[in-house]
Amino acid sequence: MKVSRRVFLSGAAAAGLSGGPALAELLAETFTLKHPDGRETAYRVMAPSAGGDWPVILFSHGANSSYLDYDRLWRPWAQAGYLVVGPNHIDNGPPETQRKVGRDELWAARLADTTLPLRQKAPFEAFARRRAGAARWETIAVAGHSFGAVVAQALAGANLVSPGDHRPVAALTPGVLACLTFSPPGPLAGFIPPDAWAGVSAPSLLQTGDADILPGFVNDWRLRLTGFAGRPDRWSIVAKGVDHYFGGLICRRKPAPPADVMALEETATLSVDFLDAYVRARPERLKDLRRRASVGDDGVLTFAEV
Repeated sequence: MKVSRRVFLSGAAAAGLSGGPALAELLAETFTLKHPDGRETAYRVMAPSAGGDWPVILFSHGANSSYLDYDRLWRPWAQAGYLVVGPNHIDNGPPETQRKVGRDELWAARLADTTLPLRQKAPFEAFARRRAGAARWETIAVAGHSFGAVVAQALAGANLVSPGDHRPVAALTPGVLACLTFSPPGPLAGFIPPDAWAGVSAPSLLQTGDADILPGFVNDWRLRLTGFAGRPDRWSIVAKGVDHYFGGLICRRKPAPPADVMALEETATLSVDFLDAYVRARPERLKDLRRRASVGDDGVLTFAEV
């Protein structure tokens, strides 16, 4: 039987997922970088306090959100020894506080924001040195949630088109070894064609939930999985009962039911397995991922409730 690379999570996580350094040991700082056109963007960076060689994760937040709304993902990555870097895009915060821009300007700004640290590394390298660490810019993962997931897809080589003028987007970032996307929208007319993932060569992990529906925008959560069949290096997590925000734990920072908390913890743990396997070249971590799951008759990996 051919095993699917789809992971279907229960609402509860396996025991022992909170290992690793205490959250208090994680350190975060913010910097402001200036683009060539003079526009300024704020960045947040997070890493463990202990030194080491840290692969870099470039993260793009969702619309009407900010780089402060994803600590439940950033912290496990930093605990695992990754340097996490994310901008505050111009559409951060509630719509009433945002500077009004058109779709093309917003899309171009998001791509520029996410990749600017690759051209202005000094503040991040200084941050790492103060922690006796070093940023490994040659080993990069791209990640994002919702609109930010589309940014990550583009940086991994997805065949997108500009939202306004339908020109191809050439945003592939050299050195990307893995792509993590949380609730990407799936195909969108004039922007994300159904074959968008054909241009992605980096191993990819996609997360969604069977309640991940935004009426009028994504009416069927299964559309988010477009392009994730037939490739052994494309993994997908479908979190049972989970919506677009894990109940408010990401992107919105609201209290959520315990089932969402545990599902997000398990998702974060799986994402570290994935990152270690492909970014740190530790394929045995994929065995760890499979070991925590049972395989059903339909070939779907299922995590048992505890």
